[in-house]
Amino acid sequence: MPQINLASDVFRARLVARRRRMFYVLSGFILLLALFFWGLPLFLQSRAQARIADVDREIRGFEAQLAARQEEVAAIKLFAERLSLLKDRLASRIGWSRILGELERTTTPPAAFRKLTGSADTGVILADGLVPNLDAAADLLASLQQVKESNETFFSSVEVTGISAERADPTSAGYAVSLQLKVSPAHFTLTTSP
Repeated sequence: MPQINLASDVFRARLVARRRRMFYVLSGFILLLALFFWGLPLFLQSRAQARIADVDREIRGFEAQLAARQEEVAAIKLFAERLSLLKDRLASRIGWSRILGELERTTTPPAAFRKLTGSADTGVILADGLVPNLDAAADLLASLQQVKESNETFFSSVEVTGISAERADPTSAGYAVSLQLKVSPAHFTLTTSP
């Protein structure tokens, strides 16, 4: 009688069962992977749409606040325009205070000015002054002249146009000194300092 080898059938059944399990696990893994890659974009899209909706709500809120404060903003803009106009007017205004302050700072004590005339357009100032002696006249000239790193002044040049002996009163003698001072016209503006 022929003998049946049941061991090979059992082995084959186990092998088929093992392969079937591996196929189910692999199919399940591929199915989970497909669901993940299909669901991830949907999830990200829904989150992005929710965030866009939140941002749209915030924008509408800001626009409502801006519309409610439109009158305040208009008043602030009008004030800024007026301030800018005032700044422009002040920038174009001619002022002598800086030049006269510089003249006062650089004038030596024994000297006194009797007459000052000038033009801010040309930057030329004509000054008539009194000094007690010629040394005081030399000191006055030296203090008015621009010398780099030694005597910084607004006056780019100082010229003596005339000098004469003069009596201020019967007991004292002095000298009348006429000067021509040149100043950059930029020094006459009130807002900028050259």
